[in-house]
Amino acid sequence: MNAFEIQKKFKILNTILAYLKSEHTFFHQGYDLVTDLDPLMKMIFSQVILSPPSTPSPPSQPSPSSPTNRKGAE
Repeated sequence: MNAFEIQKKFKILNTILAYLKSEHTFFHQGYDLVTDLDPLMKMIFSQVILSPPSTPSPPSQPSPSSPTNRKGAE
């Protein structure tokens, strides 16, 4: 191998290592973020699980005598 080929391989490996380092940093920051949010997520989860379900009110329906509900209304 001549010096040019060695230098070329070194540059390729250096580029790959820089990419892997950036991936490591990205996922490490994501892990730190999720770790910091864990207490908040647990609190929200416990509130959702422990709170009684609310019963939704039935949708209001138009009365049968309303003009929009009558067929053939003038």
